[in-house]
Amino acid sequence: MQYSDDLRQKLVEAWQAGHGTQAELAEWFGVSLRWVEKVLARWRRTGQTAARPFRHGPPPSLPLTRLERLVQQHPAATLAELGGRFQAGRIRRPLPSERRHGASCPGTLGPAA
Repeated sequence: MQYSDDLRQKLVEAWQAGHGTQAELAEWFGVSLRWVEKVLARWRRTGQTAARPFRHGPPPSLPLTRLERLVQQHPAATLAELGGRFQAGRIRRPLPSERRHGASCPGTLGPAA
């Protein structure tokens, strides 16, 4: 849970005014001691009380258009089945839904139609 920037600012102001120890301020503001430590450490290091910007994960390794095309081609496939198709270096195997129905896709080792 991310607390408001206003709460962070009030915590630092209370700390600067000497209104208590870190543990006392944590109890007063209803937050964990570790959160108080992190906010004060960031404030000492950067002079900022605002939360760090959200860090997004790595960019997708799969183009969205490719994923959309695959889902359209195999609408009954599970996410795990679709994901198996994108693992590098694997021979493309038929999806379980294709094997159940005896279908075959070009380039697979499945049963011939």
